[in-house]
Amino acid sequence: MNIQRRIVIADDHPIFRKGLAEIIREADPDSTIDQAHDGEEALQLVRHVIPHLVILDLEMPRMNGIDAAREIVKDFPSIKVVILTMHNNRSAFDLAMEIGAMGYVLKENAESDVVHCLREVFCDRHYVSPQLSEQLLKGRKGETSFHRKLSLLTASEKRVLRFIADYKTSKTISEELFLSERTVQNHRLNIARKLDLRGSHQLLRFAIEYKDLIELGIEDGAETSS
Repeated sequence: MNIQRRIVIADDHPIFRKGLAEIIREADPDSTIDQAHDGEEALQLVRHVIPHLVILDLEMPRMNGIDAAREIVKDFPSIKVVILTMHNNRSAFDLAMEIGAMGYVLKENAESDVVHCLREVFCDRHYVSPQLSEQLLKGRKGETSFHRKLSLLTASEKRVLRFIADYKTSKTISEELFLSERTVQNHRLNIARKLDLRGSHQLLRFAIEYKDLIELGIEDGAETSS
């Protein structure tokens, strides 16, 4: 991360917040880092400095990270949002994805994950802590049903789905597959419709959960024509 960027970190635990700032500053010395101790102060700070990225703890006094993120995404759609959380569960993850967060980092792994997360998010790719990705994969059901659904997709749709599983944006997918961004968006809509996935984050969640099976299905050549 060599480009000068402005980052806001909001967490009500000052020691953790300052430690995280030091980790980011060491990896990205040119960036300016502002700190807030709760969601309301974070929102005020964002409106004042207009940062490139905001890191929000999920649970904070006065205004929690989800509510602050929702306001930021609504008022400043170009600002990237990363959620920090102690909760290794689907419901918190789903909520973060639903409001438009680009990153979701478990606080227990923040020291090792946050720099990698920022690099991915600044490249317009989603990032989820690997431990959470493993959790999403645990206990999944209906692999036979999954293969039946996968057979409904065209070869092009399967390729797009594999890129989605790698947290790639429509713009990045279009560049790598030499397609227009509109074509990729249409593929995403068709995939969601065929897989009966509703909600902006459900396709990403599905792709994360079944990433290995998606890759296996493509490698096995079980594809319909595009």
